[in-house]
Amino acid sequence: MAERKKILIAENEDMNLDFLELMLSRLGFDVEKAVDGQIALKIIKHEKIDIALVNTILPEISGWEVLKTIKNDPKSSGIPVIFFSDIDNVKEKVESYALGAEDFITKPFNFSVLLSRIRSALRKRELFVQIGLREEHIRLIEKAGVEVTVRIYELANMLERAKENIESLKTKNPDGKSLNESFSKMEERFSSTLRDIRNLQKDLAEAHQEAERLKRKEIGLSLLEHPETEKVR
Repeated sequence: MAERKKILIAENEDMNLDFLELMLSRLGFDVEKAVDGQIALKIIKHEKIDIALVNTILPEISGWEVLKTIKNDPKSSGIPVIFFSDIDNVKEKVESYALGAEDFITKPFNFSVLLSRIRSALRKRELFVQIGLREEHIRLIEKAGVEVTVRIYELANMLERAKENIESLKTKNPDGKSLNESFSKMEERFSSTLRDIRNLQKDLAEAHQEAERLKRKEIGLSLLEHPETEKVR
């Protein structure tokens, strides 16, 4: 089973909108269409969008405002936005990149070039996701390692103290009451340490399950070449 990447196309020219929907759908993408900025933002809010193609000039709400809204919302800020414009304007390009646009394409555009830009943006986004997963994986491993080291150190100290107590009991040959008290204290320490070890085992098992979950979400680098066909594990 493959997860199809979902593309939002915010374009007020019907011919471009229909052409892009047809071509991208044939290539394995799911397409959401918006003829104005207000509809685009509603789709962004309610759908899981992987990338957005946005015309700078849109009715109701401009493409610039759509871009700003997407990038200012933590829930949508990671969505790559490729801007369309009818004017090849350096100032507009610079401003779009400053606002967080992934790319800027001037009309009329070559579809093959657009497709390569889309795939490049999706690869970059997936790489950032992979980096985040790896960092979380490393954090879990480091946390587990620290906890294991601390518990082993505590266990070694406890066993060393128990050994010293036993040697002391043998040497002093205390009466039965003192002997029972000493063994009761040792039993309490052993029981407490055993509980800690069992809790640590539980924590390590949960950490392992989380690490496996993260690994399942990672994808091979070869699949980044065609992110619209990413396999779900």
